[in-house]
Amino acid sequence: MQLFDEIIASPASFIDLLRDRPEDIALRLEDLDPSARFPLLRSSVISTAIIDQAGKRLHSTGAFGVTGAAQPDSDCVRRARTDPTRMTLGRGLDERGETVSFVAYASAPVAMGWLLPPQQKSILAQHATSVLAVSASVTSAESDLFAASYSYGLTDLQARVIVAVVWTGSVRAAAQTVGVSYSTAREAVAMALKVSGAGRLPALIEMITVLATGIFPKEASNGDFVLEATGLTRRQLALASCLSSGLTRTEAARAVGVSPAVAKKEIDQVHSLLGTRSAAALARRLNEIKALAMLTDVSLGQIALDDDVLVPTTFLSRSDGTRIAYSDYGPRSGKPVLVLHSSSTTRPVASSLVRALQARNFRVLSVDRPGFGLTDLPLAEPATARTVFEAAARDVSLLCRHLKLKRIDLVCRGAAQVAVALHDSFPSLLGRVVLVNPDPPHQGASGQSSPTDVLKEAFFRRPGLIAALARMLAASLSPHKVQAAMLRTFARCDADIRATRDARQFADYYRSVRPFGTGRIEGYVLEQTAIVSDTAGPPLSGAAQWTLLLGMKDSLHAVDRTREFWTQKVPEARCDVVADAGRLLSMTHPERILAALVHEAGGP
Repeated sequence: MQLFDEIIASPASFIDLLRDRPEDIALRLEDLDPSARFPLLRSSVISTAIIDQAGKRLHSTGAFGVTGAAQPDSDCVRRARTDPTRMTLGRGLDERGETVSFVAYASAPVAMGWLLPPQQKSILAQHATSVLAVSASVTSAESDLFAASYSYGLTDLQARVIVAVVWTGSVRAAAQTVGVSYSTAREAVAMALKVSGAGRLPALIEMITVLATGIFPKEASNGDFVLEATGLTRRQLALASCLSSGLTRTEAARAVGVSPAVAKKEIDQVHSLLGTRSAAALARRLNEIKALAMLTDVSLGQIALDDDVLVPTTFLSRSDGTRIAYSDYGPRSGKPVLVLHSSSTTRPVASSLVRALQARNFRVLSVDRPGFGLTDLPLAEPATARTVFEAAARDVSLLCRHLKLKRIDLVCRGAAQVAVALHDSFPSLLGRVVLVNPDPPHQGASGQSSPTDVLKEAFFRRPGLIAALARMLAASLSPHKVQAAMLRTFARCDADIRATRDARQFADYYRSVRPFGTGRIEGYVLEQTAIVSDTAGPPLSGAAQWTLLLGMKDSLHAVDRTREFWTQKVPEARCDVVADAGRLLSMTHPERILAALVHEAGGP
């Protein structure tokens, strides 16, 4: 049984093992594959085929199952069978001989070590001399490309033009595909760049394909694969990455440290090797190769829910060029309220809370904090466990300046430390603040036995295990396992159990934790490390408009402990304990949050 399953099945036994033999847990975590890349790619971008020794197709999915689409390469199949201990790389070609995807080939013995659906494993087991071919093609995911475009706030025309650019690689060809004039297509692209905050077309193409496929930025993990798959040199790959992220050729040359003339020669070679003609097409192609890198690392067992790209998404750049992802649910005319995610979730806000706030004319905003979701860690001043909440506060201040907001209300779903950092650094920015189930420092030996208690106790006893446990849990984030863990954790709270069993509310929650499954866990590790070592510090003054909103049946923290710590930290705050609420209070009781925001104010 895997470690994650053991925690779910018997949390109390795991805590006993952690207390008595913590070194055994550390050794088991060290045995986990450190290079796991947490693939959660969409099924619409994945194509597979199993070919027997006679060349017969035993099984196929996706584009490999479509007549006239790119077919497995017989030479690559032969090489994979000749050397059954290695993966072989090839290309999928269309009828004109142009590369439409990269394909990985593996013999049955190698492929059996990948995380594959049971049907494919069964076929491979029965045909020991067969070969598995795996491909990823962004352009096969038309509905996902449109959904990603709409999530960035693009209009229908802008989305059609941008998706056509993804397919064709140029604005002129996209105009012909969509059936509009070149000037209309250029205008649509210009507005799309403005709305999305991408800056340049290649950056927008990268953003769209990243979101549509489920690939999240993790460059260092698959650089060697890209080199092997394409034949690029490291300098060529560096230049290609710069272009695909939106830099001009001159800026890319400067970033890599070569002259413009050398950059031009190298980039021309890149286009030749990858079969591309523009920076936009290059961005799409590189993301396809990253997808293939993830697929061939562990592969097809972890597929995302279909609707997670519908969260509105916009990017804002810091001065060091790194990105902040935020959502503006609107309405633009409403009073701004920023909803902060907990350390165990990301930016998406539960639809029940969004609807309740919008009904009272609040403009709902959310943001991924540094190292969470689609937000990068800052480069100019790297976030550490000591400074991670201050870095998050600076991001909020930057977002408010960008949106021209002089004052915001704040709802913190467990993220109270960020509110404290905002109060310390930007006090004039804060209006009303609602702390929902804020996290107190863990003191050890809580006496509870849920999976979350396992993590709290593990982090308290051995902070060095935080990153290893986080990687293990993130790699196990299938919808089924997440729901099983929630039902076990929330057993004492009927409201949380009902929310977990409700399809819409569970989809909302899973959407907020899914980004951890891509390997983006840096923010979680930093914040948990900071919370473990947190101390009360001096009480906050000038926080009379703050409210502590606590669920009596919170499964993560004992309500008395939470109330004791935070009433000492924010002595002026109102404290409201909701008798039938638990950890998911912001999802199950949005009316209580609304009441706290409008308390004594008569409305927004």
